[in-house]
Amino acid sequence: MDTRAGLAYVASGEFGLSVVDVSVPGEPQVLGASLPPFYGERVAVSGSLAVVTSNSNGMNVVDVSNPYAPVTVGAMSGIFRGAAVSGSFAYLMQT
Repeated sequence: MDTRAGLAYVASGEFGLSVVDVSVPGEPQVLGASLPPFYGERVAVSGSLAVVTSNSNGMNVVDVSNPYAPVTVGAMSGIFRGAAVSGSFAYLMQT
């Protein structure tokens, strides 16, 4: 979540990653979803990059600099159970 911008990043089984405007908590609004879509379960965000893990469907890196049009910029196959991002480094839990 980016509380300064009022944004939440939601892992989605349908879209992969959705960016949601939560500046008015009672009226969340979806701004955009990752292109191309993929299956996502967990998300970690730092700056303009999000890492989304998908269990046995691998992981994806998404550029979220434009919350209305997040773009998938990289992917890795494998089994990933979780992620954390710090600066330009992603830390993944793989089994």
